[in-house]
Amino acid sequence: MNFNESLRSAAHSGALLTQRFIAFARSEMKAFLGCALGCYLGFIILFLMKADPETATFGEFLSVIHSSLNIAGSFMAAALSVALRWLFPRK
Repeated sequence: MNFNESLRSAAHSGALLTQRFIAFARSEMKAFLGCALGCYLGFIILFLMKADPETATFGEFLSVIHSSLNIAGSFMAAALSVALRWLFPRK
């Protein structure tokens, strides 16, 4: 095999590896964003379910929406979800 063929083979292998990585990243990003959004909405729904309708204010609702703890918790749950999907793949 000459040098030119070797370069062509390496470029082809690199292109295949890049395509596989991009497909993997897309599927994992969909899972990550879906889980993060679901967890974040779950925190909001949990607040709405346990809030007292007579005393709850709109400001409290806004504080739940803007809570950095809820946002960080959602991203940590999403990262854990992606890690578990990677560690225990479907058969």
